[in-house]
This record gives sequence, structure tokens and C-alpha cells, in this order.
Amino acid sequence: MEAVLEKIGEASGQILEASGCIQEGSIPSGLNASVDKIKNTSHIDNAVKTIERVDTPLVAEMGLETKYESSIDRPRETEASGQLNETATKIWEGLCDGNEAKERILREDLKEHPDLSKALNKNPELLKIFDNFIGSKYRTDLTALRYGANNADGFRQLYYKSPQNRSWIKGEYLRIEDKDGLSTIYNKNDGKMLGTLSGDVKSGYKIDLRKSEDPYALMDLSPLRNTEYTYKNKNWKTDGQGRPVESSVRLSDNTEVVSSRDNSFIGKICELKSGYNINTQDYRPRYKLKDDGGHLVADSWGGPSTSLNIVPQNANVNRVGLWRDSERIGLEAFKNGATVERTIKIEYNNRNSLRPSAFVLSQKIDGEYCVIKSHTVKELKIENIKEKK
Repeated sequence: MEAVLEKIGEASGQILEASGCIQEGSIPSGLNASVDKIKNTSHIDNAVKTIERVDTPLVAEMGLETKYESSIDRPRETEASGQLNETATKIWEGLCDGNEAKERILREDLKEHPDLSKALNKNPELLKIFDNFIGSKYRTDLTALRYGANNADGFRQLYYKSPQNRSWIKGEYLRIEDKDGLSTIYNKNDGKMLGTLSGDVKSGYKIDLRKSEDPYALMDLSPLRNTEYTYKNKNWKTDGQGRPVESSVRLSDNTEVVSSRDNSFIGKICELKSGYNINTQDYRPRYKLKDDGGHLVADSWGGPSTSLNIVPQNANVNRVGLWRDSERIGLEAFKNGATVERTIKIEYNNRNSLRPSAFVLSQKIDGEYCVIKSHTVKELKIENIKEKK
């Protein structure tokens, strides 16, 4: 055994140490360790598994056998080889229905993207979204796939008994196709163009709704994380939790301001977000708050009544004070011919909460920060205090 260990060399000694089977620094140069020293450790199986991946014949020469024939290692072997497990294969065969082109695309993608096979084997339902996105580069984007499969539907309970003139689509209704350098999102049920998607998980995504045939369809879904949404003269940015962290709007002489206020839906969004827990993904209000459904882009400025634009806001902040005054003064200036720019940064003091803890407001009129009641509206922080009813 000692002779075999010497053959392994220092590199394998480091592997053994990393596996936890031998304490760091306990193997001298040349690995003159005894068999007993290794076999007496409770981590022998970890060592065997680790060495086996580096040098399988060496394990046989050492006379050691791994206990992990199937339950743990087999999925890893399947994923590494770029193949689907039995469950995923059956689902994909049903989706393909003999379409050789689809089968070839998936085979090539699995070889090129090892993480894809891991994700599809772990959650075969992602294959349905892969099929929806098969005409786009986003078919191998795991964030996009998971969004279509589950994450887009976080606010689904809002849709029932809500206004009937909305689409209320599910994530699984989304279809993406690439054409002329653009990735276009469609509602696969009615064929309507919903917007365009660009970017990736590293640089962030962008969803452009300016040419959408049904812009509220995507804005009613739970927002995609790390994404900038653009709709007409308005922008929203989301964080890694899919929460809005910035909104901006510009009113100028060519801006059409159309109110789309929907009081029943605004209240539902406020109530859900006030008690929603991102970690558990459920709604558990501890107590009722004196909150309104506050528009990040004001309704009077053309802000939509959607989950992207509505957040729980202390009623006093929403109805009186600097927030309300700045909206009123900015709108009056716009009606008198001025160009008005308004940016809001949204802060959260709880990573699992959808209720903002504060708003940081900036507003310009014709390029100059406006002054309201001796306050310059530049990075002006307004706390969103919790008050029980």
C-alpha cells in the first residue's frame, strides 16, 4: 500500500487532504503514510470517490471499492456525459413526437452546456420551457428557463377575480424566437408579440415593451431578476430577487399621458406584497398595515397598475408630504410645457420582503433639480415606515 501511495505523488496527497480523509500537513513528502492511517478515518469513502475521479485504475490497485455505485454518483455521470435521465427522456420524447430536428438541437446543447443536463435531470419540467424557447439562444439560459417554468408565476393568486381585460398569462405561455438579431417574446396561445429580450445572467437582462401588442402581459408576471424593463417613456430595474429597485420616467412635449388606474387590482398587489416571503414563496401576513398600493411611476403620469409598478407604501407617504407634492408639481410643470424627469431608487432592509423600507427620490424640471418646501429633490430619502392598522 505504501508503494502505491508513493506512486500517487503529492498531487493525490492534496486530493486526500481536500477530501477530509487526512488532516492537512499530515502526509509527508513522498506520501509515506500507512494504510491504517487512511482506513481509520471516517472519510475514507470521500477519499475513494475523489481519487476515483482522478485515477480509477489506482483505486483498483489500492484494493478499495466505492460504495457509491449509483445513488449519488450516477446522476453526475449522466450529467457529465450530456444525457438525460429516464424521466427527462420520456418527457422530451413526448414533446418531440419524432421531430428529429428538435432531438438534434437538444443533443448538441447538452454536449455544449453541461449545466443544462444537470438542470433538466433535476427538474424535467424545464424541458417544456426549453421546447417553447427552442428557436432562441435563451433555450440554454437556466435563469430564463426557470423563469418560464416557475418564477414568473409567483403572483398568480392575484389574477383570480381580477379585471377581465388583462391577459393573465403564465410563464409556460411564453415563447421566444430569434430573428434578425432580436429575441422576441410571444404569447404562444394567441401569437401576440409581447416584447423583446436581450442580455444574460452576468450582464443583466433587458425587456423592451415599446412595440408590444400586449405590454401588461409581461408586467403582470413576477418580474425577471436583474432586468431593466422599458415601456414607452418609463424604465424599471429589478434586483437579484426580482424586486423593483429603480424606476424612472421622462415627461416631455411629445409624451402622451394616459391613466390606467385599477383600484381593485392595486389593493390586491399591495396586500400580497406586504405579506409575501421570498424565501418561502408564500403569503403570510402577520398583521394589517396602513399601506396603499403606491405607484412608482404615478398613475397621473401614465404609470401602469401592474405588479412591476406597484409596491406597498405607507399611506401617509403616498397621499401627503414631499412624495405627493413632487408628483403634483412635476405634472403641473409638464402641462405648462416643461420637461420633467423623475427617478426613484427603492431600498429594502429585508432580503425576503417585497415591501420597500425607503424611497430615494430625484426630480428635475427643465434640467434643474426642483425645490419643494426648502427641500432640494435630489437623492431625497423618504422612509417607508410600517404602521399597523
